[in-house]
Amino acid sequence: MRFIDLTEIKDYIKKIPYSDVSAVVGNKHDDLKKKINGKEFISWLDIEKKHLNNLEKLDIENRKIYIKDNTDWNILQKIFLREFGLKCWYSEAPMGNNDLSIDHYRPKNSSKQREKPTKYNLKNGYWWLAYDWKNYRLSGVLSNIRRRDRLKSNDEVKGKGDYFPLIDSKKCAKENGSYLGEQPVLLDPFTSSDPGLLNFDEDGTIIIKNSNDIDEFRIKKSVEYYALDIEILNIQRQGIWNDCKNYIEEANNYWKDDSVEYQVKQTHKNICFNYLRKKSKIKEP
Repeated sequence: MRFIDLTEIKDYIKKIPYSDVSAVVGNKHDDLKKKINGKEFISWLDIEKKHLNNLEKLDIENRKIYIKDNTDWNILQKIFLREFGLKCWYSEAPMGNNDLSIDHYRPKNSSKQREKPTKYNLKNGYWWLAYDWKNYRLSGVLSNIRRRDRLKSNDEVKGKGDYFPLIDSKKCAKENGSYLGEQPVLLDPFTSSDPGLLNFDEDGTIIIKNSNDIDEFRIKKSVEYYALDIEILNIQRQGIWNDCKNYIEEANNYWKDDSVEYQVKQTHKNICFNYLRKKSKIKEP
């Protein structure tokens, strides 16, 4: 998980080319078109406002049908992929086209605090955030869909699904109200201090231990609900660790060898730094 800076996409969602909108949802938002320098655009903020106005007029069952039938958030996939790469924001795993989905960080239809016994924080979910772009996270199916790790025998069901536990469930947002008083359990790539809580051993496994009890609990539950410890992710992380380690060791060996000319040492040092810099870029898995 890395920090996803909202300010980097804020301007783009205000001016989405009409062709990108119509390619996903047809002409349903033609009433929102605006011309700028002869080109047609639609603002996501206008789409959000339109949907929220419609939702507020509906009863519970019809709201759920409306949200199911209007998956307009997929319009934003192109922007997310272009700016942040083809990867899951929760797990950092590279994704194929079939693995791609936009997750509602705060679930749109129902929101559960725990599984056994089942407890809902909001039985009808955060429906008023269904079209709030700040509630969207690009996710792979491994992190978003509830299922077992097929590489492990008798592994428990993992994946976020409609779970959104809070540190204090009594502070859950009221329907159609502010969520600013909530303290989510699940780590959030939109919160700058959250990604740094995840640390890994050289074999790719996540280090759960943390000096802060609440942070340790949040790490543990995030690993569980985002399926961050499935075997394929451990293997991929171990591979990246080993590659980085090999580049560092090779550069260090050249640097310590007195028989090697300075320019050769510098070349291998630059190769190492360039590789590490590349792997640290936001679009890299």
